[in-house]
Formats: sequence, structure tokens, C-alpha cells
Amino acid sequence: MSIGLPGGIYAANVRGDLVFLDARRNEYSCIPRSQAEGLLGPDERRDLDLVEELEAEGLLTREPGKFARNLSGPPSTAVADLYDAAVEPPDRMPIFAFVRAAARMGARMIWQKPRHWLGSGRNGASRSGAEQALTLAHAFSRLSPWVPGSGRCVPSSILLLEFLKQHGIEADWVFGVRTYPFEAHCWVEKDGIVLNDSLEHVRWFTPIAVG
Repeated sequence: MSIGLPGGIYAANVRGDLVFLDARRNEYSCIPRSQAEGLLGPDERRDLDLVEELEAEGLLTREPGKFARNLSGPPSTAVADLYDAAVEPPDRMPIFAFVRAAARMGARMIWQKPRHWLGSGRNGASRSGAEQALTLAHAFSRLSPWVPGSGRCVPSSILLLEFLKQHGIEADWVFGVRTYPFEAHCWVEKDGIVLNDSLEHVRWFTPIAVG
């Protein structure tokens, strides 16, 4: 019996615990490892009652044609952070681009939900430009304290993504979770380099979704 995740649902195996993110409702659910074995193990050990319960909640599907992804979650790709990169900040701060990014961040925080963040696509931004992204991230670290609320992970990530987009650069928005105690977090990566957090911090989290 094959099981998978329907659209808008993401999952991560956190040291045996199975965490679900329902981006449609902005809700997290956790199946402890003692029960998660009935989902992550081989077919003959599947807990059919648990599968049916989660299917009724819209967190699982047994219809292969509706699989958006499996239960394994995305791999961890972070290998360094901005503090490791030997890149100087720009000679002139791109203040106008930053102001436009801040305005767009405010609008997205008001009008959008996680299902939009994770399904919005790349909008023509370039996958290249790693060195420029690092330079801009340095500028971002100096400018972002002037924006109220940008110390929190979601506003910070939206602001940085919009700032990079002003320069035609695409990056990955990574959502991660941990258990005991449960905590959710997000950050921005470019080619494995964390741009708005430290590598030491994000390694506490298991990726559950990448936008």
C-alpha cells in the first residue's frame, strides 16, 4: 500500500518523529516515533487505522496520482553561512531596492499564507548570481534592523527574498522543524549558504519544505 502527501502538505522525519505541515491551514502536527513506525516502515507493518485517520484529516493520500511528495522531506543542503563567506558588502548600499522589498514584504505578510509562500514559484528570477547574493546579503544584514519585525524568521526571510528578487536573484526559502521541544523556523539559502542565520542554528532543524 503506497502512501504519500497531497498538495499543500509537507512532512519531515525528525529522528523518528513524523512532523506534518499543513500549509493550507498553517498548522503543524506531530506523530511520535512510537506511532510513526506504522507509517515509515514497510507495507506489512503499516498501521492502517493511523493511515485512515490521517487520510481523513487530509494529511495523507493513498492515491498515487495525487502524490505531491513522499514522507521523507527535502534533504538538508546547508553547508556554510554568511559569516564563513569572504565577501565584502557593496560600496553603495542599494537603499531604494531595499525600501521596495520592505513594502512588498509588508504586503505579503498581510495578504499571503504559507500555501502561497511555498507555491509561488520563481517568477523568472535567476538561479545564478551566488556571489552577488552574498554581497547583497551583507548589505541586508546592515539594513534589515531598520525594518520593524525583521528580527523574526518569517519577515526576515520574505524581506531578503524580495530584496534579492529586486536584483533578479533567486534563492531557496527553507522551512525546518525540531521536536522536544517542538519549534518551527525558516531561513534563506543560496547554493548551500545560509544568508540570514547561522549554520550552527539551522542545523538544529530538519527541513520540512523548500519554497
